Amino acid sequence: MVFTHELKTPLNAIINFSEYVKKHLRKSSLENRTKLITLLDNVRSNAHYMLENITNILDMAKLKSGKLTFHRVSINLHHLIEQMMARHESLLGERGAVAHFEGDRNCFVSSDELRLRQVLSNLYSNAIKYGNGKILLTLTCDAEGPLITVEDDGPGIADQPELFRLFEQGESSDMTRASQGTGIGLHFVRLLCKGLDLNYRVTRSQRLGGTRFELRFRKEKGKK
Repeated sequence: MVFTHELKTPLNAIINFSEYVKKHLRKSSLENRTKLITLLDNVRSNAHYMLENITNILDMAKLKSGKLTFHRVSINLHHLIEQMMARHESLLGERGAVAHFEGDRNCFVSSDELRLRQVLSNLYSNAIKYGNGKILLTLTCDAEGPLITVEDDGPGIADQPELFRLFEQGESSDMTRASQGTGIGLHFVRLLCKGLDLNYRVTRSQRLGGTRFELRFRKEKGKK
């Protein structure tokens, strides 16, 4: 894991340098300023994606060794999802995708904010990368407990049981989907869901035709 830690240093340098250059480009009068800023956004977005994968690997090792601790706080799920989506705006624009979010604005849970954000980030980035341009996120609070769904209009997943195994992305009618990912993200999602006591399910999206990921929180005792 020392090697993985070493990879984070140059990636952070790339992200910080990109932000520094972008800040100064905004004040410049270069004719191709807009194009350069777009390219910098792409560099920063991809560096963030690589950094996220490295962080997932490190945290996954901690999970498997029982060294990852969870710190539960009260979380407004609507706010958390909006914040998570905002962090992926560059990736969304790079893919030419459109995302829509609808849901209860007053839905609260007791969970680990960082780890829950990691789960949502993995599911959302997968929808952006493997869908065909449309993503739908929903948040509902019912008698069974809060439910988050992430849907895309991609080809779907045929081999769902294999999906959450390490380095296996599952079969698909579109082989591009199976070849693009690292196989780390969803395996990490499975481990985090277990630690956070979340139920997850993968089905076919009835609204968009692609893949639908469900995250179900257990209803907290004492809450109606």
